[in-house]
Amino acid sequence: MLRKLIRTLGLGSLALFQFAAALAAEGPAATVSGRSSYVLADSIGLGLHLEKLEAGLQAKLGGPSLINYDAGRSITGAGNPQGKSALASVAADRQIIARASVIIIILGMEQHEASFADSQQELMRELQIIAPQASYYWVDIGATISIHAANWNARNTIIHDNAGRLGYSVISRYKAIFGPSANPLRIVAGQEFPASMADPGWSPDKIHGASAALSKAILDAVSSDSCAAGN
Repeated sequence: MLRKLIRTLGLGSLALFQFAAALAAEGPAATVSGRSSYVLADSIGLGLHLEKLEAGLQAKLGGPSLINYDAGRSITGAGNPQGKSALASVAADRQIIARASVIIIILGMEQHEASFADSQQELMRELQIIAPQASYYWVDIGATISIHAANWNARNTIIHDNAGRLGYSVISRYKAIFGPSANPLRIVAGQEFPASMADPGWSPDKIHGASAALSKAILDAVSSDSCAAGN
């Protein structure tokens, strides 16, 4: 399974680099129709890519969409196979991000940071310097592995508490998986994902899955933002 994941991630990385090269070739003055979107994610982004979230975002917003995903990455820690932290990917994708009207962040499961709150603030600062006009969303943690649940509850508390101060809206993966009454600040340790939400080709691991449900939650949030913006 791990080899399959790395191979699939590698194919996604190639598409990402080709997308970036083509966009960079257009030059800084290039314009695109509609509103473009950029998703910065850990391995959860792979499921969304396979679920064709990019196409969904393009249909909703009218502009191009890119998911930059890497397994095991954090804000400051490198993933695999790209070997880039989220901050390094922001630096590499600067031209794409500068054109984005919607930016979605799916990070927090990995425990690499000495201070997640400080790293989160640094990431948002870098993104908002590049794309001050964008609408920002942060997806909370929906994973339920028992030994990590307490840490993930603490991370979700930071993600929700910092939304107003750092300038993003929260999309709840935990609620997308377990229902609107579920509390993402009280993850139930070891809870199984609903069988109906398994991703094709993935073994249940209480981390991955429910990509269709999260994709819908993201598209619903973006649609609401578009309506508010008058689009």
